[in-house]
Amino acid sequence: MLVKNEMEKVWLIEDNKLKCTNKIVSKLNYFGKEVAILKTKANWDGQEMLFKDKKENCYWELGIAPIRFSMFLRNVLDNNEKDNSCNEMLDIFNEENIIRLFKKSIDKKSYFNTCQLKFINKHCDMDMFERAKESREDFLYNKKQEDEIWKEEQQRKAEEKIKQVNNKFYEQVKGIKNRIQLREIVKSEKLKFYKDNKYENGITEQNCFLYLAKQYGINIPLATQGFINNKLVDYNFGTGQYRFLVINGNKKGSEEIHKYFKQIYQKVVEETKEYKEQKHSKELVIR
Repeated sequence: MLVKNEMEKVWLIEDNKLKCTNKIVSKLNYFGKEVAILKTKANWDGQEMLFKDKKENCYWELGIAPIRFSMFLRNVLDNNEKDNSCNEMLDIFNEENIIRLFKKSIDKKSYFNTCQLKFINKHCDMDMFERAKESREDFLYNKKQEDEIWKEEQQRKAEEKIKQVNNKFYEQVKGIKNRIQLREIVKSEKLKFYKDNKYENGITEQNCFLYLAKQYGINIPLATQGFINNKLVDYNFGTGQYRFLVINGNKKGSEEIHKYFKQIYQKVVEETKEYKEQKHSKELVIR
């Protein structure tokens, strides 16, 4: 068989924890050089090439050598020894180059995972290990600061969006109530708003008449709600006439809406009267 599966000791991060545990390693003899991956990841689109540590007699999954194991296997099957990308990867994947890469990462204040730190601890001097830990801590601190700035910016944008949408919504409702009080024709339209000023719940869409009914505690039956929501075009609060869409040849209207729309009208008039009385009372106190 071209690929051998053998139990080996492997350093890796599993379930967000650093472990040194026995794992089945899939090994391919690639023209005299070993290519090794975890067997559990053999069918993934991409894998992480394992570093064979002869000193420690184990393997390392360091997260620095992404490959496609299938490419190496195909080259062996096709006897294609001249694939530069595969050869270059194997040529540079050694202890000396790994340490050189980690030194450059330290200079750049890059992030080190716990498996990389363990490798540095076992293969480098204490000074490099301490600098790698410091690099990790600096990276995490800066990342936290950036995340907080990003969250604040997202919160600001969300508040602006809520204000923009809800201000338009309040103006729409105010205009609708004004037309109702004046007994004018009011279009049946969708209102868009952020409920309870919460951005994370998304925009709520609700028919303007059903919104007012809910606001005033008017219980409209579901069938009538469906007519208002799906068929009603507009309603004349002066004459009681209304227009609606004919769907699938159904020309039947709704006699029930008059009762509920009359209640909406009465509530709007009462609300306007209370508002004027409160405003007048405040003006008297000021004087």
